[in-house]
Amino acid sequence: MAAPKVITMLREIGVEVDELTERILGMLERKENISENVVAQKLKLKINEARKLLYKLNSIGLVTYIKQRDPDKKWWYLYYWSLDKNKLRDIYLQYKKAQLTKKKQQLLDEKKYVFECINCQKKFIYEDALENDFSCQECGNILTGTKPTEIILRLETEIANLYEEISRRERSGQRLKTIKENKRKVEDAKEDRKIELKKKRETKKRAEARKEARKNAVAESAKKKFNTSKKKR
Repeated sequence: MAAPKVITMLREIGVEVDELTERILGMLERKENISENVVAQKLKLKINEARKLLYKLNSIGLVTYIKQRDPDKKWWYLYYWSLDKNKLRDIYLQYKKAQLTKKKQQLLDEKKYVFECINCQKKFIYEDALENDFSCQECGNILTGTKPTEIILRLETEIANLYEEISRRERSGQRLKTIKENKRKVEDAKEDRKIELKKKRETKKRAEARKEARKNAVAESAKKKFNTSKKKR
């Protein structure tokens, strides 16, 4: 059975987790807002034990939670946990960028040896070759320009792949961010619409109440006039 994607990513960046934590992350990767009661039940743990593991993941930024008051126990809160996929993507992207920086430095280190002695296989940087009049210090053979080695070719391929992966992940992250922002705007617009409709209903209700009050006042005034007129008779 293949490891969950989140576990594969964590292993790649050098983060090892125990079996219980791995199972928790696998559950949270498949579904959001899982009750810690469900986590505890599936892992056959006590609630406090499950919560302790989840808090540990929260402390390193891998999971988030929301809490809601228990409808049956008013003094008790229920916690619902989710994998913080945005945070995980950021951590993984920063790891890839660090790898890119490291590979680029390795490539520079390899490429600085621009001359070599075909006879004794020794390599030289430009300054050392110039100082020795482009002759090998060991055998006196004339130095020649180096050709790209397997290491250089491999590093160049790895760097190109890292550039592509980082670019792809940044584009994906930007798309997700845009989708999230658009979703929030839609939700905000709905909320604004609800508030606007509520205000209109309240305004209409107040207008109807004033209208009813005026109607009652007119009726009361007419009644008083009628009674006064009746007394005079």
